[in-house]
Amino acid sequence: PNKIGIMPVRTIGQGCFFQNRVIKSVTIPDNVKIIEDDAFLMCENLESVKAKEIQIIGHSAFLKDYRLKDVDLGEHLERISSYSFFCCEALKYIPYSKELKTLGSYAFGGGAV
Repeated sequence: PNKIGIMPVRTIGQGCFFQNRVIKSVTIPDNVKIIEDDAFLMCENLESVKAKEIQIIGHSAFLKDYRLKDVDLGEHLERISSYSFFCCEALKYIPYSKELKTLGSYAFGGGAV
C-alpha cells in the first residue's frame, strides 16, 4: 500500500514476503525507497519486480528467487547489498543505475548473470 493509516510506506520490511509461494509479480509504489534484508527471500514463483524509486536493496532480498527474470528498479538505485540476487537463475541482466555506489559481495552469485 502507499499508506498505512496516515503514514506513507517507505520500506518493504525484513522478511516481509519470505517464502511466499503465491506472488508472481510485484509493482512497488514510488514512495518506497528501501527493500530490506530477506524481503522476498525464497519466493519460488516470483518472476517480475517493477519499481521506479528504489535506492537500497538489502542483504539476500531476492535470494533463491529462481524464477525471477525481470527486474526494473528505476534510476535511483544506490546500493545492492551482498547476496541480494544470489541464485536468481532466470535473471539475465544486472539491474543498474547511474547512482549505484555499492555492489555487495556475491550480489549476483550462483545465478545465470
